[in-house]
Amino acid sequence: HHAMKAVKDRKANSTVSLVIDGQSLVYALSENLKRQLLEVGRECETVIVCRADPLQKALVVRMMKQGTKEIYLSIGDGANDVSMLQEAHIGVGIWGEEGSQAANNSDYAIRMFKHLAKVVTVHGRYNMMRTALMVEFSFYKNISMFCAQFWFAIYNRWSAQTFFDDWVMAAYNVAILSLPPLSLAIFDKDVTEEVILLNPEIYRELKRGLYFTPITVSRWLSSAVLHSVVIFFSLFLVPDIIRYDGKTADLLIVSSTAASAGVSIILCKATIITRNWVWPSHLAVWLSYIALIGLLLVEGSLIDVFPRFYQVMAQTMSLVSFWFLIVISVAICMIPELIIE
Repeated sequence: HHAMKAVKDRKANSTVSLVIDGQSLVYALSENLKRQLLEVGRECETVIVCRADPLQKALVVRMMKQGTKEIYLSIGDGANDVSMLQEAHIGVGIWGEEGSQAANNSDYAIRMFKHLAKVVTVHGRYNMMRTALMVEFSFYKNISMFCAQFWFAIYNRWSAQTFFDDWVMAAYNVAILSLPPLSLAIFDKDVTEEVILLNPEIYRELKRGLYFTPITVSRWLSSAVLHSVVIFFSLFLVPDIIRYDGKTADLLIVSSTAASAGVSIILCKATIITRNWVWPSHLAVWLSYIALIGLLLVEGSLIDVFPRFYQVMAQTMSLVSFWFLIVISVAICMIPELIIE
């Protein structure tokens, strides 16, 4: 209690640091004094624990984890730091003169202590931002495409009839749209490394949930549902899709048109949210669209394997209404997105 009073008196005029050695920790970590040590430590600007054995280091970290419910990072360079590194939420080991035990038993390994600033502020920020975008975009691309199946069910009396081709549904996440989320998760950057290192305090805004909050998730989900409405109901803008032979288009042509429009919308969305364009980002977008068109063309050319789908995509791409619906669907969905962004 006297220590807490002294800390608060000095804190009123200056910053306060606490230095405690291993012998003192023997008593301070007892059940009677542990809570007081935590309270005093939280009032200090810095707490330095010196001459502590490995178990004491781990106990200090455990005390902080249980007492504050925050996320803790430990950093060490020797074998005596292993227990502390494993006790913390995140362990950072340094390759040094004391060997590689710390690095081998840590979550992340660095060569020098000064690299920690870049690990936390730069890579930490990028990791949080990229993970949030990847998760939100993954939900978006699935909801926006396959909610169209729900709208279609309204018109087919809730039967088991699927709207999209079976192979499109099977390859959708595996091949057609697997690259854009990976591109966002690996290469995207919202600010440059130089800006982050000069202004490390901007990490705090990301920690508070700049990219992953109930508001941002609601925006993504709302956008997905609205885009699914456009993907399906834009087909009604053309009363009858007429094939080149004068016959009315069947479900395969209509669903191929919707699938092409849907993938176009989703890829345009990916281009809008991407802020760091590198060659893999361009490749991800173009390969995704090529994968869809290529799958439908290959499927339409194998009459022995897919007799129902023979020449369907070739006929679909020859229709003016196919290109009109893609352009109008993308415009309806992306113009508001551009205005909001």
